[in-house]
Amino acid sequence: MESKQNSLQHVKKRHRFWFFIVRPIAYIIGWIYHFKAHVYKLKANNPCLILSNHQAALDPIFLALCFNKPIYFVSSDHIFHKGFISKLLVHCFAPIPRKKGDLDIQFIMEMIRVKNQGGNIAIFLEGNRTWTNSQFHIPNSAVKLVKKLNVDLVLFNLKGGFGVDPRFAKDIRKGKFSGQVRYHISKEQINEMSEEELQELIVQSLDIKDGSNGELFKSKRRAEYLERMMFVCPYCHQKYTLSSNKELVKCSSCGGEIEYTENLKLLYKKDNSVHELIDYYRFQLDTVINDEIKENEIICSDDDITLYDQTNGKRVLISKGHCELNDKLLSFDNISISVNDITAASLIGGTMLVFNTKDTEYIIIGGDRFNGFKYILYFNRVVPSFKNRVDNYYGLNIFKH
Repeated sequence: MESKQNSLQHVKKRHRFWFFIVRPIAYIIGWIYHFKAHVYKLKANNPCLILSNHQAALDPIFLALCFNKPIYFVSSDHIFHKGFISKLLVHCFAPIPRKKGDLDIQFIMEMIRVKNQGGNIAIFLEGNRTWTNSQFHIPNSAVKLVKKLNVDLVLFNLKGGFGVDPRFAKDIRKGKFSGQVRYHISKEQINEMSEEELQELIVQSLDIKDGSNGELFKSKRRAEYLERMMFVCPYCHQKYTLSSNKELVKCSSCGGEIEYTENLKLLYKKDNSVHELIDYYRFQLDTVINDEIKENEIICSDDDITLYDQTNGKRVLISKGHCELNDKLLSFDNISISVNDITAASLIGGTMLVFNTKDTEYIIIGGDRFNGFKYILYFNRVVPSFKNRVDNYYGLNIFKH
């Protein structure tokens, strides 16, 4: 009986031990990233749900530095496929797994269990790190989750994380980065609010735009690897012609240059016009929406990719080499997958693309400049199941919320 009870126990004493043991290491990491933590004291025996925006790769560390008690993070299930490292994370901190891009009821049941055992839960509500310095889709289901858990709600802001550690980049930049609690709302106050009022408060509270107050983020290579996100030239509208070097992105078709500035904007060198990253992102979405897709014609392709099956938690090599997408198939050197069979897809980090079929979870790992964005955006055009998708983060209308 005891062993059965222990297997159902998510919150354990050792998590508190490890939370404080690794804190000095976390402070060192925070110093490297120029992070300033504003510590907020959570009360004992009063579990909370913490909702935060998501900016940098190590946001769980930065968020944890801002609280005095262990936090149980809802995490993408890809972190559970890393062998010994995954086992160590589970042993020390017990993150709550959730499949990206898919509706997974199990993680909600696990959250209820953690709450009932007195644990504080944190969710990066956008579900993905932002690709621009603006907020992405906040699902309406967040309100129902808050109401269902029936705990205090803490709304938390990370500021400067995209400027210091942009998702497309391989290095960090010099600039101000901080984290702090914006609101603490009691469960009694939540019960008095309508779903619409609560949704509006959550969306507005998590909406952080780096660089909007004149902050600068310095790097001599600040534009490098932007082609992990950008794939349409804003001048000639040709696709897959962009490459980056130092502070510039250049088109191989028309020669147009774009500077990524220290205040996180795009300076189009041909006419010296300044554009927000979010505006370029919308332009790219519009290009995909209006693109003419012809039968059996290649939409996009890449070399130097590796395809794995990671359905059972271990990566099994399936293919290595070429990948291409048309209106019917996602094809590799020795395997083709019908777009009709794809059920979900999401990006991990900067160069990994996860996608699911009914029975299999695949992961594509590309080279340093691999752009998985284009595949997911075009999935919205050719994959039937994406018309009623659960995860709107990579949808074509994600900013109409």
